[in-house]
Amino acid sequence: IVFLITTDTGGFQPIQAVAAFTYDLRTGRVLRLEDIFAAGSGLPSFLSFYSRKELAGRSDGSGYVSPYQAGSDPLDYSCFALTPDGMALFFAPGRDAAEHAGIQRVDIPLTALAPYHPNAELWPPAGGRK
Repeated sequence: IVFLITTDTGGFQPIQAVAAFTYDLRTGRVLRLEDIFAAGSGLPSFLSFYSRKELAGRSDGSGYVSPYQAGSDPLDYSCFALTPDGMALFFAPGRDAAEHAGIQRVDIPLTALAPYHPNAELWPPAGGRK
């Protein structure tokens, strides 16, 4: 479940926030990345590399440089969702792009995640998708 929250406070632009909760539909338990990928697989480094590469290609032309770099701390990846074909990472406005650029989403295909040994039970086989 991903919540994209917009609050109009009467200012120049609304305040935006994002929150994501990924559940194991069998148990109802909220999942963390540690529950989905093999321990010690190097996933945080990969997520850092992949998200930096994706976000670097997005520019609003203002020359804005974020005070943070994508992947600079593990909390960057706490806002994620599983998709039928991989996962999506969400970054709050101002975190890794200019505030006015809004919430940033980075989609990572399951094929790119394969070396990090994702729990296959959480994704249906390709032939089983509708």
